[in-house]
Amino acid sequence: MNWRLRWRRTPVMILLLLIALGAMAADCGGVTPNFKPGSKQFYDMPFPNDLLIGESGTVELGDFPQPDGAVLINRYIKTARREVKGWGQGGVFFTFNGGIDPASLPQSTQSSVAADASAYIVSIDPGTPDYGVKYPVSFKFRAAATKYLPENSLAMLPVQGSGLRHGQTYAAVVTTKVKDEEGKALKTASDFQAALAGSASADVNSVFAKLAAFLDDQEIPFKSVAVASVYTIQDPLPRMLAMRDHAYNDYALTPIDANSLFDAEQTGDYQVIEGQVTLPNYQSGNAPFTFAGGNVEFDGNGKPIVQNEFSTRFALTIPKGEMPEDGWPILIYCHGSGGSYRSFVGSNDVSAWLARNGVAGIGIDAPHHGPRAPEGTNGDWWSFYFYNASNPDAFFDNNIQGATESMVLIRQVLNLVVPAGLVPQQEATTFDPDHVFFMGHSQGSTVGPPLVAVDPMIKAAYFSGAGAGLIWNLLTKKLPFDVTALVRVALGLSEEEAAEELDEFHPALSMLQHIAEIAEGGTFGRYYYSEPVPGASPKHVAQGQGVTDTYVDILNQGTFAAAAHLDQVGASLDPDSLSRIVWTGGMQLADSPVVANRAAYDDEPITATYSQYPAPTDGSDGHFVSFRFPELRRRIGCFFGTAVELGTPIWVDNNSNEFAPCLPEN
Repeated sequence: MNWRLRWRRTPVMILLLLIALGAMAADCGGVTPNFKPGSKQFYDMPFPNDLLIGESGTVELGDFPQPDGAVLINRYIKTARREVKGWGQGGVFFTFNGGIDPASLPQSTQSSVAADASAYIVSIDPGTPDYGVKYPVSFKFRAAATKYLPENSLAMLPVQGSGLRHGQTYAAVVTTKVKDEEGKALKTASDFQAALAGSASADVNSVFAKLAAFLDDQEIPFKSVAVASVYTIQDPLPRMLAMRDHAYNDYALTPIDANSLFDAEQTGDYQVIEGQVTLPNYQSGNAPFTFAGGNVEFDGNGKPIVQNEFSTRFALTIPKGEMPEDGWPILIYCHGSGGSYRSFVGSNDVSAWLARNGVAGIGIDAPHHGPRAPEGTNGDWWSFYFYNASNPDAFFDNNIQGATESMVLIRQVLNLVVPAGLVPQQEATTFDPDHVFFMGHSQGSTVGPPLVAVDPMIKAAYFSGAGAGLIWNLLTKKLPFDVTALVRVALGLSEEEAAEELDEFHPALSMLQHIAEIAEGGTFGRYYYSEPVPGASPKHVAQGQGVTDTYVDILNQGTFAAAAHLDQVGASLDPDSLSRIVWTGGMQLADSPVVANRAAYDDEPITATYSQYPAPTDGSDGHFVSFRFPELRRRIGCFFGTAVELGTPIWVDNNSNEFAPCLPEN
């Protein structure tokens, strides 16, 4: 062939070759996930990921979307930058350069943990108890952009209460089994493959090396993974242990003035003694911390700083009858929003159930309640001041303050000697350090989890109106105010936008969940008995809830129960809702009476129960079932009474005779 003809044909042949190669490339892959390290576009990388952990070890979320009107987002970003050292149970978000087929994702939480799951969350820390374990996940793909997400986004939300372990690293993995809208396998981003190969930048290589090692160990080809995020769960325990150690070891008590105690009331079952107790305030700034202040500060040695001390009133109930040789068992009662130091006396009369079982009780005004509320503040707003979402510093550390001052209160009451003569027919009255208990209602059950998890004295706890999982709380809480409506405004969403996009897969709610786990109740459930806590022993735990509770929705209730590894007593009264949650905690159904149904990390027998109740017959909200059903009142009293008598408490049968004996008579 003439060389001139060959030369003229060469560009045409090259062009045809390039077209053919392009067609082949199109045939061998579909849509590509976004994975662009260093990009300033927030969703060009998966969220969360450990590349967002700054040099100080805290979370950097400065590029998180902040639409007009979203006035609170930046405040939470600042709190995260100062306090939050890792991630939580919130969702993981990916974006793509095209649409994907939702049918190619796992279609149930159960299938998300299957061996052949097309997308999953898995522990990748070698040597840890759950290495290689997949955690249940729900999925949502959005094709259209929203105020907080670009188009073609995928949310992977761990089932709340499933309990990713603190301080451990996880991978959210999207495999090439996921298909695009045309049925083609996802392509894998070249920068992601470089991260797995260790040929990316040093910081990217460092974060993704653990995933690469895991894939090698499990004999999973790198090319079968389209994209993944690697993220480490924050550990709130060291911060709470620092609070506990200060409360018990470093804080110098100002003892209760026994001579100032007075007899406030007598009933057939118990006597009420009242007085004043001095406690430490760890929160900086000026209460009620509406827009600033309220955070706990630490010194250079990691010890919390006492900002000041305050004196507050307390009520102490002492059973009638002869005091045990070691003193009266004592229960710390933490009241709900709008309550007071006497909430466990009178109409609710928790003290009567306790006294019939030989247990004393003590209560104080919670933070921002009663005389502790600053002058001029409205009592109708006490709940808002405690759950102050407009100020994340106070929102989180109001809870930590309440838990820590309760530990100091335990020290105070165990140190107290009630003078002889103040309690009729008794010598000096003391309290038994081997039988310290806790009960919280609503707000008190928010304070309770970090307290019960780390306290060295508490042996058993009952939670009333308890919930966990900030995501569910923000979407379902209707009383004492409609939280969802406030969330919509805070996120700058119109009613139409909220109706379209505000659900459990919203990235702003997940961002808040990730941050909130520095203090959020579900975070501490694993430490009641399932995992060791330095300086503390396993606790027996019971939870009672109403299925018509509009303060704490059943999804919040189930999240609490799953996180605490409680077994449900009796059939579920709302199986559809609860089934979304409970299997993740290994929850079993149990028939009453229940005793030693679980084993602690040290094999100690543990009673751990969750009981549901229908709507109260008096028309009150299901939030208050602990005080409305005589059978539940009996169960609570017997739970603590049998803890004293037998060592391991019994969750007794559901007898509507409140005064029936706890144990069968011989």
